[in-house]
Amino acid sequence: EDDEDDEDDEEDEKTLLCRLARNLLFINCVAPEEGTARAAAAAMKTLPAPDSRFKDDGKHVELYLKYFTDDRHLDGKEPPGAKRKIALRWLYAALEKFSEGDHQYQLPIKFLLGSWRLWKDSSNPREEEFRKLKKLAEKKLDIIGEDFERDVFVGLGIGGILGTLGTEVPPQRPRQDEYLPMPKDFESDGDLGPDEFYIALLLTAVHAVDPFFQEEAAKICEAAGGECKGPAPKGFMRIFAKMSTDHATAKVPKPAENVDTNRAAWIFEKPEDLAKAYEGAKKVWGRPLRVKNGCSPDFNALQISKGYRNVLCNYRYAPQGLTWGALIAKDNGKVLTIWDRLRQKVLQMMLRVGYADEESLDPEWKDYLRGFDDAKETVCSEQMRNIPVVLVVEVQYMLRQYMNMRKKTHAWYKIVRADNAEAMVFDYVTL
Repeated sequence: EDDEDDEDDEEDEKTLLCRLARNLLFINCVAPEEGTARAAAAAMKTLPAPDSRFKDDGKHVELYLKYFTDDRHLDGKEPPGAKRKIALRWLYAALEKFSEGDHQYQLPIKFLLGSWRLWKDSSNPREEEFRKLKKLAEKKLDIIGEDFERDVFVGLGIGGILGTLGTEVPPQRPRQDEYLPMPKDFESDGDLGPDEFYIALLLTAVHAVDPFFQEEAAKICEAAGGECKGPAPKGFMRIFAKMSTDHATAKVPKPAENVDTNRAAWIFEKPEDLAKAYEGAKKVWGRPLRVKNGCSPDFNALQISKGYRNVLCNYRYAPQGLTWGALIAKDNGKVLTIWDRLRQKVLQMMLRVGYADEESLDPEWKDYLRGFDDAKETVCSEQMRNIPVVLVVEVQYMLRQYMNMRKKTHAWYKIVRADNAEAMVFDYVTL
């Protein structure tokens, strides 16, 4: 028996070495794919220094990006030849440029902030460099927020027009598993526990429903004179990260707390049009399940959201007469193509951290990817065929001024909302 264990260990070691060799060859020999850390590293060769006093700082950033990895054993360890202090100096200068509208720094900023190697104690909210970065971000947002609070919220009398929206809705916390329950026969396997599987199940359902939701959302918004923006459904890594932060104490499956997976942003020039759209949505979808009215005078925007204001509403979205079986059969099985694209998108997200191909993935990543195959089987099963399609969706109502504010503050806000560097890494390197 001991000899068999030794043979298994030897085989595991050979498999690991083959995977590492394949990934190393990939990093050094294959042209970088657009939107990856390696593409960001390549861009650093010609990117102008954000601070002209320190023209060579980018060389250190390039090394962090070239050797970007998800290997947590390398947390806080500088790549050979790179200095963390210098990379952080570049980061501060690049963030200033990006917040001024210079988007050529966006990709390197994303993967530098999302590098485990940059953060020595990523789970510690008091880690010195993270605290310094967060303090700077808060200072930037405070300045912008004070201007918007004075000139927009008070100046336009928004509180008097929109302050009472949602007062008819009792406080509650909806969950997705009220409508999309966890399969009773699910059994944990490897790294694929109930929480991880539910992420796959939820996103499988969400991507199937999203085209219908977006079409309906656009009609309601535009009927009230607004502009509808339909961002992609919430990503795997963002949901995964929330399991250890916002949803750490939630009941299993924790990802059921994500009620903003299908989402739409409605933008209006006038507060009166926003109020009209709120009433229009009630006629189509019914009373919201939950309303967070950030346009109420009682909402302390400067303290809670750094001056940003909107109205967030969650609705029970149930397309009339549509079951999961009917949805799958609709449009000659178009949803099957959507699911294929979803799996490919998740795979590409995993490959972006430095893997050559699916075979080279770490076993943990393979288990998570397998969850999407299992989730597809679940939704296509006989047990779900006649179950009505119902999910919780979210609409963000905002005025044009606050949409413009978001563009200026988004990079800083992602830093501020993170409890620690670990949460920030997951937020930046996301799907």
